[in-house]
Amino acid sequence: MSKRDMKAYQRKKLEVELQKRKKNRKSMDELYKELMLMITANFLDNSEIAAMLTSAMYATLNTSDNKAALKALGVDVDKAGVDETLSIQRLWAIEYQEQHKVSGDA
Repeated sequence: MSKRDMKAYQRKKLEVELQKRKKNRKSMDELYKELMLMITANFLDNSEIAAMLTSAMYATLNTSDNKAALKALGVDVDKAGVDETLSIQRLWAIEYQEQHKVSGDA
């Protein structure tokens, strides 16, 4: 098998696996309940919760796809601090809310 064929085979196998995982993905409600259980079980205070969620959003911004998309919009993620991270999170949260009001999810 050539390298090209091997890469195509691996890509197809990865796509199949990703589709399986998407089908078995938990709902937002289920994920929210798990998050709240984790927060409660670990007795996190407000500042710890805020720091953890902001850190998670910053890590999300730094994925290659998001970083490229944001760069195309003129946002340099490498220079993003808390304010920029929260501003982008706010925009994405509004986008999610608007999309799911239309579809009946909220």
